[in-house]
Amino acid sequence: MFKDLLRTPAKLLFLLIFFFYVFDVNFSFVPITTSVGIGMIGVVALIAFMLTENIRVESKSVKAVWLLFLLVLCLLISVIYNQSTDFSFLFKEIFRNNILVFSGAFLMALMCSRWEISARDGLKCFIFVSALQSVITIISFIVPPVGESLRSIQSFNDRIANVLGDGIRAFGLGAGFDRGSFIMSFLLIITCYLYVTCGEEEKKGKYIFLYILQAFAGLLMARSIITGVAFSLLYILLIPRKKFVAFKFVLKLVLTIASFVALVMVFFPNVLEKYQGTIVWLTEFFNTEKIAATGKTTNTLDTLFNHMYFVPEKTSTWVIGDGYYLNQHGSPYMNVDPCYMRYLLLFGVAGTAVFLIFIITLAFILRSDESDYFGEDKEHKTAYDLMLVFFVLEQLLIYVKLDFHFYFIVYFMLWLEFFNKKKFPVNYEALMERLTAGNIF
Repeated sequence: MFKDLLRTPAKLLFLLIFFFYVFDVNFSFVPITTSVGIGMIGVVALIAFMLTENIRVESKSVKAVWLLFLLVLCLLISVIYNQSTDFSFLFKEIFRNNILVFSGAFLMALMCSRWEISARDGLKCFIFVSALQSVITIISFIVPPVGESLRSIQSFNDRIANVLGDGIRAFGLGAGFDRGSFIMSFLLIITCYLYVTCGEEEKKGKYIFLYILQAFAGLLMARSIITGVAFSLLYILLIPRKKFVAFKFVLKLVLTIASFVALVMVFFPNVLEKYQGTIVWLTEFFNTEKIAATGKTTNTLDTLFNHMYFVPEKTSTWVIGDGYYLNQHGSPYMNVDPCYMRYLLLFGVAGTAVFLIFIITLAFILRSDESDYFGEDKEHKTAYDLMLVFFVLEQLLIYVKLDFHFYFIVYFMLWLEFFNKKKFPVNYEALMERLTAGNIF
């Protein structure tokens, strides 16, 4: 699909827009973020498409829609019962992270529906823009003037602005801190999938390079990328009959990283001293007691286990929640970041269970055995299905902070399958003419 990519203006333009779909850039001179803007355009495009094409929605997709409605119902019951005025969940998680991401994914899939697409092609889109983001992030970190220029055109909250001032952590274009590492962690698993399912005509070495590039950029953003690295390597190890492939992958990673570190130390002997602050921050997991003695520890594990998790005192909180997602200052209710705690405090065990089932249902919609992507290649199907399992686990079990890039990947893949499987004769030019003229009816 992306052969001679940079020589094809249409595909290059698509990937540029796709970058701003995946990485939600908050430009200081634009009132909305990029993925929100793309999602809004996608709403118009989706309405136009539904009016011009005969769309049949499958029952498995209807189940996901009903679960989303049920999630909203759990919220409303909790809000009414607790007499809460906090409806931020409706805007942030339902409208922003689902509806707009869903419509934005439709727009992205529509743009490339004229080309021959596959699951691998769609996943390569993520890796392409991730590699670009990684390069931007690393350059911004090692060349401070570049980073300052990029940051000057973006809007940040006070916490991020203050931390960036010390020069210890990196921030790219719409990606940084935990959210940036969350994105990279999902994409590390995708990179491993592409490596495992490589054909003889493809060079596997490029995926080794891309893996290291993303992991390194993610590490400069946030230490939580370590979890993504562990998960992605475990993913390869668990693929049936791929144990030797996993061994070779890890061996090549180690040798490449060791060679790179050796070269850096030879040609840049002062690098450890120059980035001492970053190295101390990255190794804080292993120096907790020493750093804690100075009273300056920001160790994530200490914060997680000593402050973030707790047992609700009221029975009603377990059953129906407290009806609050954010407090009056816009920060998480009771200052908790973990996904489960936020949802438990919002609408209790019932609402949390619906959320978990909703996430799992989205992954089941994309199973390879119901897709035309894979033909008869059982090993590729297994690798793809296991990748979806790891997406779900990473979204639900691993990260202490809730993030929504799971939806960016799943919804885009869902729409790609829609255009691929249904084989709709999409009149792309006519649809674009209607949208340009503002006449969708």
